[in-house]
Amino acid sequence: MGVSIICGENKQARLHYLRDLWFTEAQSMSHIEVLGGKDSISSTGMSSFRLKGKTSIDDANKLQQRLENDFGIFTVIRKGLDSGACVRITPQVFTGADEIQQLVDSLKKLV
Repeated sequence: MGVSIICGENKQARLHYLRDLWFTEAQSMSHIEVLGGKDSISSTGMSSFRLKGKTSIDDANKLQQRLENDFGIFTVIRKGLDSGACVRITPQVFTGADEIQQLVDSLKKLV
């Protein structure tokens, strides 16, 4: 039995696909501020977001804890940005589209 190898182009395409699944929907949510490149040329698989108007480290900590405790979604806080703290979403090549949909459903409940 052979070993499957995913080349760099396929990894990049998969990460962009996963990012776009949540990023596109999140952009249309009035309570979410998405950060990072809006197109695939200026973005990678990861992006960040925060609740609109919630830019403090405390706000980001509360959001991260709620995502993890209420929805089972692991995120990382980013601080030190000029625009304020946020939460980073970093899918991996093995992340399923159903897991990304779980994130989207959770974002809708953060109102």
